[in-house]
Amino acid sequence: ARETREDKAASAAMVGTVVAMDVEVEAAEGEVGAAGAASRRRDSNTRTLSFAEVESEDIRLLEVDSDEMLACLTSGGAVIKAVEPTEKVVLCTSDKTFAVKSVETSNALFMVEDPSSLGLPAPKGEEAEGEEGEERGTQAQTQQTQDVGSTPGPMTQMAKSRAAGGISVCTILAENWEMEQIAPDFTRLDDLLRTCAFGDDDDDEDDDGDNDGDGGGGEGKRPGFTMAEILERVQASESEVLEALQERQAMQVGERWCMMGPSHLASLVDVLVSKISERKWAFGELPLEQVLEAMAEEKFAKEATLHCLRTLGRAPMFLGSVTAATKAQLDTRKVCRHYARKLLRAGAQGREQRAAGAGGAQTCWKLSAFMAQWHALVPVGMEPEEDMLSGLALFESAGSGGKESAEISYLDAEDLPRDPEQRFDLLFGSQAPGKPRWEAEQLRPFLEGMTVPPGKQADDVLEDFLHGFRKNGHSDNPLTYIRKTI
Repeated sequence: ARETREDKAASAAMVGTVVAMDVEVEAAEGEVGAAGAASRRRDSNTRTLSFAEVESEDIRLLEVDSDEMLACLTSGGAVIKAVEPTEKVVLCTSDKTFAVKSVETSNALFMVEDPSSLGLPAPKGEEAEGEEGEERGTQAQTQQTQDVGSTPGPMTQMAKSRAAGGISVCTILAENWEMEQIAPDFTRLDDLLRTCAFGDDDDDEDDDGDNDGDGGGGEGKRPGFTMAEILERVQASESEVLEALQERQAMQVGERWCMMGPSHLASLVDVLVSKISERKWAFGELPLEQVLEAMAEEKFAKEATLHCLRTLGRAPMFLGSVTAATKAQLDTRKVCRHYARKLLRAGAQGREQRAAGAGGAQTCWKLSAFMAQWHALVPVGMEPEEDMLSGLALFESAGSGGKESAEISYLDAEDLPRDPEQRFDLLFGSQAPGKPRWEAEQLRPFLEGMTVPPGKQADDVLEDFLHGFRKNGHSDNPLTYIRKTI
């Protein structure tokens, strides 16, 4: 049965009462007369449509666009998440996340149940007793209505409906749910990881309890969150959460995930490099078991050392797979970038403190001066190069002096918002590091880690938010981007 928008108010009034109507299943053929109409009403194909006294409010229709998704839903392989009442509803499978949105339909939809189609007839005794009871009830109600000279009442109509094997409307729907695959929002994951820094006592002491007491460590309890706890709080599939944890270089300690504290990581790397130099180990072929034992003597957990080696080079995922023959390695580029980030971050923080009373921070470095300090900081045997600063520093030309006069400022792509709109608002904003236009070569390194919606590439996102052009339209001029105004 279908209903137009104008009739919704009328149908809503029916809910809560019992209203019966005849629904013709087969169209009449031939001449229509009074006798023919009466005959059709007695036909077995005619069903009585009735509205339940209490509408069921826990029924929703979800549009499924593939057999694969249908099988996933029916087998219990998907879960609907709404962590907070104000958050959007998402549906997560094992490896994908879908936004679930409500869409109004042009016609109201009646959800019905036809007893005759269930294939479960009542036992003969009960059926006969039920029919007799219904017949007595119908006769009594009919007699009552005839006595007062009125039309049949709701109870009479309900009895007739049941006796005729009618169809009962359990609810009326004017909307359904649709699904669209989306990129997960990991803002809550980042918030959780910030509350559980491994190894930094100061960070643990500053924990304000936002992790509901699960991730702060506590006495006799390792810091971090289990995968089950993360999935309860983050609107994403398990596969997507694991990928996000790896992108953020999260550390797994037992069954819990956390971030290694910045100061603890800096100390660990310094001691590790010192031990490698002291024992004369090769950076590309480290005897892992001996390295772990040497670092344990310096009070560094083996899990932390293994995570550091894996982050800055190559090492097994788990301690249990380490043997006397297992080798690990440190990657020159990753180690040099670690020390460049350390130097740039320390310089930016120091200059901000010194410039606090002057109305702003001056965080630019002369490239030549920075390269000299950087070279002195990295381990002996490693050579830092300018291209290693991609995504860590912003290069600016300081006039016609060439490379000697070039300047760099600290800008870490890992610290930028992952949401494209928020990232471009920052990069093209009026406050540092924002500027009104970016050359494509400058901008490209700072797109790393940006969320790209499923089915799109980074260039598609650029087209959505930025306008690209070449000065004077000449192909020899560099491609430049400015922010689109909406």
